[in-house]
Amino acid sequence: MQISDLTAKGVNVAGLKAVVSKMDTKTAGNGKEYIAGTLMDLSGVIGFKVWDNIPLMSKLLETGNAVEVKAGVTDEYQGTVSVKLASVTQLPQEQAKELVQCAPVPYEELEAKIIQAFTDMGIAEAVDRLKTLGIWDTYMLIPAARMHHHAYLHGLLQHTLEVYEWAMMTADMQATYHGLQLDKQVIGIAALLHDIGKIREYDVSPLGLLTGFNRHGELLGHHYMSAKIATKVLSKLVTAEQIEEIEHCILSHHGRLEWGAAIVPKTPYAMIVHLADMASSQPVSAKDEPTPLY
Repeated sequence: MQISDLTAKGVNVAGLKAVVSKMDTKTAGNGKEYIAGTLMDLSGVIGFKVWDNIPLMSKLLETGNAVEVKAGVTDEYQGTVSVKLASVTQLPQEQAKELVQCAPVPYEELEAKIIQAFTDMGIAEAVDRLKTLGIWDTYMLIPAARMHHHAYLHGLLQHTLEVYEWAMMTADMQATYHGLQLDKQVIGIAALLHDIGKIREYDVSPLGLLTGFNRHGELLGHHYMSAKIATKVLSKLVTAEQIEEIEHCILSHHGRLEWGAAIVPKTPYAMIVHLADMASSQPVSAKDEPTPLY
């Protein structure tokens, strides 16, 4: 049985093997504690809830654990299928690596492309600086988010490349159709570093999954931390004026304050990076609401 098989209400899910990709303990309106999270296997992701035996189940269902469902049934709410878990057992942790989703594009291809992008932007040295700072490996490994978009290993890397390519393409279109001549180095570098602060925003499991916001994430957020890392990495690689433009792009890439931006986009550079981020993170299908999902 795979998660992709769970498409209707009332399906017995005993025997499902999966990785816990997200887990939180919550309190219902009646004061009863429950667990909510997501399970992942190579075929997909599905939400789950647990209403009983919370102390034991919360240990078994820690983010990154590989588990086998012994008793559970699917439920459905507003068209979304989830699983009500009653009993699970923990599997040997080495099985987690066999069950966790990775980016659909091979990692080696993604890494080669992003190294080439840094080179094309004239800042190949930034890769070595990121490695020296102990940032590179995590940047290459972690998901872009706990859910919603690119929530799989190497997801941040793939999302970053998508934003970079969208941004560069948009800059070209603005030049072609509107005669807007922009510094593409600013746009490209901002896109490459816009989310790099996520490596310090989340706690990361040994498997590479995001377990939740840490203190830095709660107090500072990835916009500020991305801008701070960018400033440090780009010192003497680009001009002070370019760094200021890049910082603004990073701080405003969510577009609106209510969507988490530190400031709204105030330059064509910032608007292009924001729109590229939206294009990567929020493809809209016929049934999905076009609502920001960060």
